[in-house]
Amino acid sequence: MSEQPKKSKPISTCPKVLISYTSKSNEFITDTIQGKIMQRFGVHISGGRFKLLPEECTYMVAIRKALCYADCNPIEAYESGMEPVSLVKLYTMLTENSISLLRFSIFSSLLTAGYTVKPAKDSEIPSSSSDVQTIKHDYDVWHSSIPWSRNDLSYPPPTYRLIVADFRYQNQIPPRQQLSKLSLCGEGTVVIACGAVGTYSFFSVHGIPVDLV
Repeated sequence: MSEQPKKSKPISTCPKVLISYTSKSNEFITDTIQGKIMQRFGVHISGGRFKLLPEECTYMVAIRKALCYADCNPIEAYESGMEPVSLVKLYTMLTENSISLLRFSIFSSLLTAGYTVKPAKDSEIPSSSSDVQTIKHDYDVWHSSIPWSRNDLSYPPPTYRLIVADFRYQNQIPPRQQLSKLSLCGEGTVVIACGAVGTYSFFSVHGIPVDLV
């Protein structure tokens, strides 16, 4: 018995955001958007399209708000019934981008709790000589959703500046002296997330527990 050809799905009925991943440039770009979800995600680039962080794409797929297709036109892929990139593959891509599962877990839990989480402009992975290097935070965090783009200069200062103390810091809270220097430059309270996936906690630069989630 011959296999029946797959029935095409009209893009107008797609209830999800369609994302294109280009392996050559290692970029995630939205192609079609449903609703106002992009108020909390991505950087607007042009024509209603947004560039996403790997963790943003993974989160949207995990909560079933998006489908991601690799190295192809996502609209054509959806209409032809092609299988999207699996969540397991996206988790693998996170680690390939030096994003630990702890970091993604914290990122996603903050989003689920209603925070807006964006990459810090000056975030940087510390080197082995971190004892002399200024520590920089990973994310800017706001208490609620704020419709803005990364190019908008009028956005409010972040509520928190978040550091994830993962493998880059040997899963240890960075030295207080360096954290104090960070807290004195820039806006937003410095908060450190430390622990393991599912058992992490948040702390201030003084080691006091902070209740974020």
